[in-house]
Amino acid sequence: MQQFFSDDLTAASQRCTLSGDEAHHAVNVLRLKQGQDISLMNGKGVTAVGTVSGVSKKQVEIGIREIKVQPKPKVRLTVCFGLIKTRQRLEWALEKITESGADTIILMHTEHTERQHVRIDRLNGIVVSAAKQSLSARLPDLNEAKLTDLLEELKENHYPGTRYVIAHEKAEGESGSTVADYFRSEDFLKNTREIYCFIGPEGGFSPDEIQAMKTLPDASLLWLGPRRLRAETAAVQLTGLFRLSGFLDLGDLG
Repeated sequence: MQQFFSDDLTAASQRCTLSGDEAHHAVNVLRLKQGQDISLMNGKGVTAVGTVSGVSKKQVEIGIREIKVQPKPKVRLTVCFGLIKTRQRLEWALEKITESGADTIILMHTEHTERQHVRIDRLNGIVVSAAKQSLSARLPDLNEAKLTDLLEELKENHYPGTRYVIAHEKAEGESGSTVADYFRSEDFLKNTREIYCFIGPEGGFSPDEIQAMKTLPDASLLWLGPRRLRAETAAVQLTGLFRLSGFLDLGDLG
């Protein structure tokens, strides 16, 4: 069943209207007809099943017959990803990070960042498309920030249970942990509320940036293994390891 995005959908909705790009896709690409069933999501945890009750050139009317509300994740996952130069690779990474279950994505400007400008509106469209494709009930928040500004903000607004993981190819020789070691920590399983995963751009993080990130409370270097990974591969792999392993569903929120 095809899934569509509607930010007008609520847990109490009886009807819903698709307009804009969603209506265009439904009418002109998929050729939806009256009486067809579709799935809806609002990006905030609400999904619905409904039946098309009316179709015009610019709108699709849906009668809602079933609504589900997905609970918030016990542990939030924020992926802080250094901007990479090639647009296609960046967009692929955003698509896969979204499908893998990130709750927030922060595109970072770092010392080794070559790409200076991104179209957040276009990237938000890719995030929406990926969330629909994966039948997700939630859209990750997508933001852009300088690494230096982000670190300053995180230090000023640190909350208990927030942990910071820094993917670093040299972590094996710098008292870093493997993913398995990190997950085995009893303290991690019981007390974690949110995880920030930091992945650098092409060329990785600079030594100064690594040192700055290590000053965050509860920060850990994480070694992803002996293979040298592209930046986008590391970002997708790390997101999947944390969200899809099931460990983030073990957090005890009290």
